[in-house]
Amino acid sequence: MECTQEGATDPQEIALKMDTYCVVADPGQRASYGQVYECELSDDALSLSLSEAGSSELGLPRRVHFPLRMEPSTLAATKAGIRRVLTSGRRSALPRLSL
Repeated sequence: MECTQEGATDPQEIALKMDTYCVVADPGQRASYGQVYECELSDDALSLSLSEAGSSELGLPRRVHFPLRMEPSTLAATKAGIRRVLTSGRRSALPRLSL
């Protein structure tokens, strides 16, 4: 799974609600824009709660959980990156963060 930061100001992207962060999942590089409701990152796991649309678009369950093993400095950088990406774009699409 990959998250990207979007900063669209193009009217077409705004109309399509693609003016926010994007989550991409394999296989098939399925993409979903602004469909994460909640993101929780602890010392040993990342959990995402997706909207019904996001779940369908990505082919994932509504709640996904990724076990993690990271050094403290890597975890801190990951938290900063997740915060930067998931708070980009349209305000109405921002998830609740527990980092």
